[in-house]
Amino acid sequence: MNGKKSNNAVSPQGGNAAVKRRGLLRIGTLMTAFTSASAISAFSNTGAQAAPGDKTSQSYVPTAEKGVALGVATLDSASKIPPAQLPDLSSTVAIKGLESSKVDKAGTGCVYATDYGVTADGTSDDTVALQAFVTYICSNARVGILPAGTIKLTTKIDFPQRPGWQLRGAGSEKTIILQAADNVPIFDIGATSGPAVHTFLIQDIRFTFANIQPPTNTNANPIVFSKEAYWGTFSRLVFVRGFYAFKVNNAVGGPWGSVWDGIRCGSEMTGGVMNWSLCINGVPNNHFGRIFLDGSNMLGPIFWVRGYNFTIDTIEFAAVHQGAQLLVLDPSSRVEVCTLKLENGTYGPGFNGKALVELKGNAYMNLGNFHMGGNNMVMNMTGAKCYMFAVNSGAGGGGYLRAEFVDAQWTSRAGNSYVASPGTLARGIDIGGTLLSLWDITDSSSSTTQNRTRILSAMNGRISLDRGDADVTLSVGNDNIQMFNTPLTAPRVVTLPSVGAAFNGLEYTIVSDGAVNGANILTVKSGETPLATLAVDNTSMRIGFRRTNTRDWVVIPK
Repeated sequence: MNGKKSNNAVSPQGGNAAVKRRGLLRIGTLMTAFTSASAISAFSNTGAQAAPGDKTSQSYVPTAEKGVALGVATLDSASKIPPAQLPDLSSTVAIKGLESSKVDKAGTGCVYATDYGVTADGTSDDTVALQAFVTYICSNARVGILPAGTIKLTTKIDFPQRPGWQLRGAGSEKTIILQAADNVPIFDIGATSGPAVHTFLIQDIRFTFANIQPPTNTNANPIVFSKEAYWGTFSRLVFVRGFYAFKVNNAVGGPWGSVWDGIRCGSEMTGGVMNWSLCINGVPNNHFGRIFLDGSNMLGPIFWVRGYNFTIDTIEFAAVHQGAQLLVLDPSSRVEVCTLKLENGTYGPGFNGKALVELKGNAYMNLGNFHMGGNNMVMNMTGAKCYMFAVNSGAGGGGYLRAEFVDAQWTSRAGNSYVASPGTLARGIDIGGTLLSLWDITDSSSSTTQNRTRILSAMNGRISLDRGDADVTLSVGNDNIQMFNTPLTAPRVVTLPSVGAAFNGLEYTIVSDGAVNGANILTVKSGETPLATLAVDNTSMRIGFRRTNTRDWVVIPK
């Protein structure tokens, strides 16, 4: 008869076509959820509505399917689907494997590790998921974002030899990579084959191991290089546990043309910060910004690098208590260093004959400031000696170090400590100025040391005021030209600086201008040994130091 049909019945007039149209509308709703597009942008203005012939039929879309998730959405006054009716697809399996859905979230071009199954819950093994994530971002030159939390690994993560990728954490206090395995790296740069590793970034991550790694675990390096890499950036990274923070594998080209800044290492690191001793290339054009470390348990050398045309801004050694060398430059390196600072340290007999800063054969360094001093700078090396700087010989005539200013103090010293210890053929060490406590400039037992070291501020060329009618004892740093203008009333003595404090190139000129008269002459001595006399007024005498086996202070003929 003409009775009403059920709201959920299928109209014979619409038939299968109506069912198909409902299916299309459901797909439209899902597409809107996937793409955040409006109904109008996904379809035409009428495509999300009922077909003209069915608009008046209640049987076209069952009431139970209208305006619900995974049903057929209704439209608002702007012909768009209200957000509340869109289904939540954040965890649906339907998008798994659709790489485009993992890229460019909110227009950022970023890929998120959580989309690859990284949990960062600190207990789940995230190794497989993180490896898949890293492989994807490296292979597709994407920006990868790690979540806050602890990402637990059970083996190393291999980075393919690919360019143009970035890996960013949520902050070095937020994103933690925890290696549960002992004596294995965390990140291996260039571990798998490809064209090249360059133009990449690793930023805002904290690296650590579940266990403290003893110095015998030499593979426990958070970041290793298995392939020469260049144009990289390492920024705001923290290393809590491990051997060396960065290590170049044997017979691999070292990273070059890269930037390293905001690097921090904690007291549970047992090797150091950088170990490039095994790399084989020239390693040019690196720039190191600020590096901070607590080297209380580092055996060192803490910063062992090589390269040319590269710069270091600041390395701050908060504490070094295992007798570690601070900085070692491999042969033929060329570096500009702004500041090195050692706040606290302990050096015992094991450091005998070593230097805090060592330049190997034919290496060159220009150092701005070296500061050493705190409330706990202890040297306990009775009967032994150590050095601040050592410049060793090599091809091309040896290396060279120039330091603008050295400010160094021990709080206690047992043994001998010297600022300079250049090698036999080294071009030497030049220091602009010094402020020292319990340090000697040179080792007077070594002719090489004294002949290859200069304190430039002591070679000042200044003219003194009148020294008067009195004996004078000179110290390194006094005016180089000593004037005597007051008539002498008795013979007077000028005593030169001790042999142990002097160095090759240090000179003094003694001038009598109105002083010498009759038997009242000027005698110049080295210790108790007379060297020469000035017996005629209005004359001068020039005396210089060179280290020999017989005579050290010598009169330089006019």
